[in-house]
Amino acid sequence: MEFKERATQWLQRAVTGIEWVVAASLVVLAALAMWGIVVEFFSVGFAPHGLNEYTVIIDGTLLVFVIAELFKIALAYISHEGVIPTVMEAALVAVARKVVILDAHAPASDLLTRAGALGLLLLAIALSWYLLSRANSEFGRVPPLERNDPPTDI
Repeated sequence: MEFKERATQWLQRAVTGIEWVVAASLVVLAALAMWGIVVEFFSVGFAPHGLNEYTVIIDGTLLVFVIAELFKIALAYISHEGVIPTVMEAALVAVARKVVILDAHAPASDLLTRAGALGLLLLAIALSWYLLSRANSEFGRVPPLERNDPPTDI
C-alpha cells in the first residue's frame, strides 16, 4: 500500500506541475498577443488607413480577453473549483470576438452564413447558461471577496 500511496502522490504532483505549466503558457501567450497589438498599433499609426488595420487591433485585444478567460479556467481547475461557469464565460467572449470582427465587406451570402452560425452559437450558449442556472442555483454566482482585515473591537 505504501508504494501505491507514493505513486499517487507523485502523479498528483506531476498533474499539478502540468496545470501550472499550462497556466504559465497562457500568461506568455497573453504577453505575446499584447506585443502583437502594440506592434500593429504603431504600424498603423494615428492616421486612419482603413478599417481592416483597426479590426486587426480589435481582434488582438479581444484575443487577450479570451486568453485571460482561459487563464481563469486554468486557475479554477488548479484550485479545484467549478470550472463550468468560467468555461461558459470564455465561450461567450470567444463568440463575441468573432461577432465584433465579422467582415462586413464579405459577399452577402457568406456574411449571412457566418452571422447566422454565430447567432445560433450565441443562442446555444445562452440556452445552456440558462438551463445550468435553473438546475443549480449557485451556477454563475460570483462569491463575495474575502477580506483579510483584522477584526475590529469597537
